[in-house]
Formats: sequence, C-alpha cells, structure tokens
Amino acid sequence: MTTLLALALLVQAGIGPAQTTGSACARPAASRVSGTGLQDAQEVLEGNLEVIIEDSSGGSRTLYFLITGRDRIPLRFVTAPRNLRTGTRVRARGNYEDGGRFVVVSLERVVPAG
Repeated sequence: MTTLLALALLVQAGIGPAQTTGSACARPAASRVSGTGLQDAQEVLEGNLEVIIEDSSGGSRTLYFLITGRDRIPLRFVTAPRNLRTGTRVRARGNYEDGGRFVVVSLERVVPAG
C-alpha cells in the first residue's frame, strides 16, 4: 500500500489532515503524576488508539495516534508496542516532546465499565 493509498483510505474514513483538530503543539488537559522516566512528573492521557500502517516501495512504518475528544495526538513509544489495534481504549503515561508528539513511557488498556 502506498502512502497516497493510505491517505486516501483515511480521507474516505473521514480522518484526514483537515479533520485533525488542534495544532501539532496543542496539548489537551492531562493529569500529572509523579514517577520516574523522562522527567520527574509525567502526564497521563486517556483515549482511543489509532494505528496507521504506511507501506511503500521504500519501506513501511507504523504510526500511532491517541484520540482524546477533540485532539489527535501523535505518539512515540520508548519501547515498541505489540498487538495494538485501532479503537483500543488506552491510558498513556509520558511527556510531550518538541513538536507536540507524546513520548509514551507506559501504556495500559482501559477496560470499558459495564
């Protein structure tokens, strides 16, 4: 699958660059917890995961985003994640880096209540 095809599928699904809300540097409200890792205090974000696989003749890559209400936050993992699917409800702990990407130190699945 080419990058253009991947983008076309996103647009068809109603998820395109025009639909990503907030700027790349916009940070949604998040709670702070003390812990160890990248900094003394880590932020906790919760939302639904979006997983996009881009494939081209030059190689492939997997992109991860966290959808939190109105925000679509790009994620970077300290440790490569396994078995994550689009739509999974997760809680991510970490910190923002320059450019607005959230560096995930730990990730846990959130089981829906009920």
